[in-house]
Amino acid sequence: MDLELNDQSFIVTGGSSGIGLATTRVLLDEGALVTICGRSADRLAAAEKRLASRRVVGVAADVLDETQAASVIDAAVQHGGRLDGVAAVAGRGRHGTVLELSPPIVAREITDKVVGLLNIVQPALPSLIATGGRVVALTAPAAGSDPSMGAVGAGRSAVDSVVQ
Repeated sequence: MDLELNDQSFIVTGGSSGIGLATTRVLLDEGALVTICGRSADRLAAAEKRLASRRVVGVAADVLDETQAASVIDAAVQHGGRLDGVAAVAGRGRHGTVLELSPPIVAREITDKVVGLLNIVQPALPSLIATGGRVVALTAPAAGSDPSMGAVGAGRSAVDSVVQ
């Protein structure tokens, strides 16, 4: 598959595991330069080792922190010379029904998903506009038959609303 991404520069949040790591592999296979971020420096180092590519660089950062998120953007521009895209994949989940979890925990799930997305996307916009770049926000389906995913589903719905 040729997505014409050779030498384009991307950020993948949550790039050290799961969907983020898989997204990073696809981008690397397409010849992209990728900056991955995640909260754990150890997990990032392990991901970089597994990926075994000079085209990937890891930055330990929590996208819930504006300053740390900005450092990811700076690192991506330095690594790739520009920024062509952001794959916003980072996320954590607080499992339980909305009746079992306290209202502040449910609210935190929603807030974390939206703030994590906006903290990386908003400051990246000037770079993305300059290159005609794009943002992809990856999440799982918001609604489902599993009531133990109520708070997670509410957060996913909020992200869906933000990116429309």
